[in-house]
Amino acid sequence: MLNYRKDKEKKGFNKLVETLSRNVIILVVIAFAIAGAVATVHILGTRKDDQKTDTGKVTTFEDTSSVYFAMYPPTSFNVCASSDEDVVYLDQIIYSSLFRLDDTLNVAPELVSSYETEPEEGAVYITLREAYFSDGSQVTSHDVRDTISAIKKVGSSSPYYRYVSKIDGIDIDDITNFKLYFTSSSDAALDNLVFPIISSGLYSSGESFAIGSGPYAYGKYEEGNILTLTPNQYYYGGVPAKNIEICFVKDKNSVPGLMTMDAVTAYLSKDSDADAVAGDKSLGITEVTSGELEFLGFNLNSPMLSDRSFRQAIAKSIDRKAIIKDDYGSAAVISDSLYWPGFLGADTEKTILYEPKEATSILKSLGCSDSNEDGVLENADGTRLSLRLLVCSDAGARVEAADSIANNLGNLGIEVNVIKTSQADMDSKLGSGDFDMYLAGINMDKQFRMSELFFTANRTGFSDTDVLSQISELEKCHSAEELVTIFASLKEALNDRLPYYCICYKTYSLLTVDTFESPVKPQYFNPYRSCEKWEWKKRVTTEQAADASDGGSTKTKE
Repeated sequence: MLNYRKDKEKKGFNKLVETLSRNVIILVVIAFAIAGAVATVHILGTRKDDQKTDTGKVTTFEDTSSVYFAMYPPTSFNVCASSDEDVVYLDQIIYSSLFRLDDTLNVAPELVSSYETEPEEGAVYITLREAYFSDGSQVTSHDVRDTISAIKKVGSSSPYYRYVSKIDGIDIDDITNFKLYFTSSSDAALDNLVFPIISSGLYSSGESFAIGSGPYAYGKYEEGNILTLTPNQYYYGGVPAKNIEICFVKDKNSVPGLMTMDAVTAYLSKDSDADAVAGDKSLGITEVTSGELEFLGFNLNSPMLSDRSFRQAIAKSIDRKAIIKDDYGSAAVISDSLYWPGFLGADTEKTILYEPKEATSILKSLGCSDSNEDGVLENADGTRLSLRLLVCSDAGARVEAADSIANNLGNLGIEVNVIKTSQADMDSKLGSGDFDMYLAGINMDKQFRMSELFFTANRTGFSDTDVLSQISELEKCHSAEELVTIFASLKEALNDRLPYYCICYKTYSLLTVDTFESPVKPQYFNPYRSCEKWEWKKRVTTEQAADASDGGSTKTKE
């Protein structure tokens, strides 16, 4: 998991600059007052009006021809090889893929017109839609085949190798129809087909700016200075109305300041204090649920925790909303299952709620009581309900959350000893089973493969074959509709068996200029989603000064 540190010295310097700037503005206003031209313009919130005026200054909001991004200078723009996060973000608006992920992270066709799956064989028949690259050439089955080959040639260093490595081959019928085979039917999900498709005729190994069929194409580039993305005139989704201008920054802490000058339109911040920054800079902010899962794991080999009813009582006693507010600074959300909130459109009402009274009732039904009235319950055979909770000592907010969980369970009558240790020692204890519970995190890829928790790194001892088979089935080559049905059953089973309990998913923040409008929300792996439809208005201030000789003069400042 990532821990984000605040650069206090940097922010202190920024505040000093802002203070001096305000003082200069005050002196300018006083000077204008002495000259007889007093002008004050207040701009609050998102503007819907076109113009605000006073006696000497006019501020208007004008439509713009460009949207502005900021990014770190990348090591490479090579779509098949570059793992730079900012470049991967750009890949999603320059290139189309066979499938994309929708609001619920389910698969949705992009370059695909129609498809049929064969789950047992691990294959899918695909018909491509009529789509064109930015040079006017048609996207064909051969481009798909050659893209897969190009990514495989780069190998594991490619951000898309994890997807194409699961593809065995393609049988091409014609330029728009082919059958794709996965290496294994157990790992043959359609969400492996979310890698960018490039124009094979013009791509060569090591090329920086390959041609794609997304809404934008690479334009003018000045290394270390600016990059322009131009509308793809052949984009099947409609030609974007605006260019994209990208400036390169060495420190993204400077981006909010650039936004106040309309030099950056939108920026995805992963900092937990993004809301405070937005408030300080009068920026817009949109919460984006990330793939960073914080979870509580149970040792099912423990005599007490082997009982699912006991685990249910623990879950119902944890006040997740309070933990999110007090320990994660409100930069997180509750999920209705171990998976991402609302994953695949499952019913979000069917979840585990904070119900301490219900938790107490469950413990009573298990024969637990405080016979010696020392504040700690004993189970039916007289054993004290005392548990060990492991957490990595340098995990920041997670450590505070562990203490909160201990307090919640203490109120229930369960004694919890929070063991704060190094990651190496924690791994050792988890491997040997020397724990009762552990609080940890995992950063999920957009595919949301839970196999790692249940198979690769299963520390809980969970072995329910019914649930494990459903997890495996979710990762096979099923249609979008079939996946919804499979997950609905899996979610219910996980919330019942409860080998893990989701504490929260961390959130990111899309910071925007205050006139920003978008028809859809961004995704944590795709912050520029639908940027071709973004709208914002640039602030233009006009100063008007009286002139006896010609009746007045006008000076414009942007």
